[in-house]
Amino acid sequence: MEINKMTLGAAGELRVMSELMLKGFNPAKSYLDGGIDLILENGKKIQVKTARKFLKPLNRQQPQYGYTFTFQDWKNKAHKLNVDFIICWCIEDNIFLIIPKLELKAVGLIFIPLRNETYLRKYINNWDVLN
Repeated sequence: MEINKMTLGAAGELRVMSELMLKGFNPAKSYLDGGIDLILENGKKIQVKTARKFLKPLNRQQPQYGYTFTFQDWKNKAHKLNVDFIICWCIEDNIFLIIPKLELKAVGLIFIPLRNETYLRKYINNWDVLN
């Protein structure tokens, strides 16, 4: 069954909210979507991105599975907002990447390969950074 982008995004926000609550946070949903999806009690603002796994052919010899998170309006909107963190949820592997906004710069998309890349290790399930 194909899931549309809006449903996928809503599921991602609810999944991240659930995980935050299990970790002792009290997230609030922002219903005026201007790039801020969730707000924590400590005032930190979060944008949630959700993706499904797919095969990305790097070349004929090295296809790999991974996740792509798009930031279509990143250059125009999100980086100007007071968003503190982006939480990317990799659905099939149930991995969360908690990335400080300032570390993303002004990119349009992020591809997350399923290999355990060293530059990603510091973001994987790093919920403590939200305290």
